[in-house]
Amino acid sequence: MAAHGGTDLVTDGLEFCLDAFDTDSYSGAGSTAKDVGGGLSGTITGATHSDGADGAFTFDGSDDNIDFGTNLGKLPENGYSVCAWIYPDSGMSDKPIVGTAHSANSDDVGFHMRVRSNYKIRLITLCGGYDYRDTSSAISTSSWNHVCGTYNASSRTTNMYLNGSSNQGSNSNNGSIGTFNNTRTIKVGGTGGSSNVWDGKIAIVQLYNRVLSATEVSKNFNAQRGRFGV
Repeated sequence: MAAHGGTDLVTDGLEFCLDAFDTDSYSGAGSTAKDVGGGLSGTITGATHSDGADGAFTFDGSDDNIDFGTNLGKLPENGYSVCAWIYPDSGMSDKPIVGTAHSANSDDVGFHMRVRSNYKIRLITLCGGYDYRDTSSAISTSSWNHVCGTYNASSRTTNMYLNGSSNQGSNSNNGSIGTFNNTRTIKVGGTGGSSNVWDGKIAIVQLYNRVLSATEVSKNFNAQRGRFGV
């Protein structure tokens, strides 16, 4: 696929890519967003679009989301990575950036990345049991942040990155992770299993079907940081 978002962007294993500045991803009008990684179409509910220098969708923290109708099947099964450029408003608590599931039970299986009430980022993988890790540092509100999490299913290891650098906070592995299925929708600004939604801006979401290295995470950050003035 084309290197949407910058010629230095890592594209190996890129299964899903939403980029609000890329006209292939969003034309600038209408209620449909496109995943330029895997070809999914998403329905925009409430979120508004800016065609300014950063290019982003703005979510109101009430009911806005972009629903892509089907998740990426067994994306988390062998390991996966999630990267996003986000601009959070203040006053959020446990608001999801992107995900397919919110809680670990028979109906909600998959993953989600969210900002916690302390403004640390958590990536959680759920299926019967659940594994997660937080960043050690809080993100900045009212400014752009590049966040990334990776999950190695074999070792059940979650690693977190903030603005291109390793940022490993508290983690936990709980119970036995079962077999993932593809019954949940993938939502940007929300999750397939929760009404919680994002408050602020999201410009880019990238999902990979493998574990990115620290070097690759840094490469993605550097490929796009100029656009966000970071």
